[in-house]
Amino acid sequence: MDALIDDAATRALADHDAGGLTVAVVDGDEVHTSGYGHAFRSEDVPVRADETLFRVGSVSKVATWTAAMQVVDRGQITPDAPVDDHLETVDLPDTYDEPITLEHLATHTPGFEVRGRGDSARKPEYIRPLAESVSTDVPARVRPPGELHQYTNYAAALTGQLIADISGQRFGSFVTDSVFAPLGMSNSTFQLAPPDLVPAEGTAVEDVVSFYSDVSPASGLHTTGTDMARLLQAHL
Repeated sequence: MDALIDDAATRALADHDAGGLTVAVVDGDEVHTSGYGHAFRSEDVPVRADETLFRVGSVSKVATWTAAMQVVDRGQITPDAPVDDHLETVDLPDTYDEPITLEHLATHTPGFEVRGRGDSARKPEYIRPLAESVSTDVPARVRPPGELHQYTNYAAALTGQLIADISGQRFGSFVTDSVFAPLGMSNSTFQLAPPDLVPAEGTAVEDVVSFYSDVSPASGLHTTGTDMARLLQAHL
């Protein structure tokens, strides 16, 4: 197994001209984690599966929905409850008589329009608080809830704010306390790193688009291969 993973990872680095990557494989109680390449191209800092942070994009939604189910398990909301009854900072359009429920958000069936506006920012200083992001960029409701599956980042972001409104905690703090800490995911966070943590290196390439998540519950998780293995084990 180790040789197979090493070969695949080495080829992936070359094929995608990647600086570094991390791998986590879970099979029951057996866990394999490893790092390849460098955390920074200009420095001889190797990727470590238990230390090097990666932003995992839409895999963030797994952690968000794990947190949402903690709220359900505590009896603070049910999957078929209208989310409007629990949201304090967002007013959803009443376009249809059928209410949007937590289950609709989880299954990508709330009926929101599809658009990318408001999902990301080009600079970290443009990132808005979650409550502001989900309340000022509310998408139109174009279908009755439950009618059509349509992938939506806004639904995950709205779920994050729903968690915050119900729990009385900031979304990131709730996930840390209720998911990351119990699972031992000590190197996972939805908080944006300080801008001076990693200084800019090299020469900017104009064709490369850098962006930061403005909908943290949907795509803003920073984590390690080892921590992701722990989350995998919890779900398996």
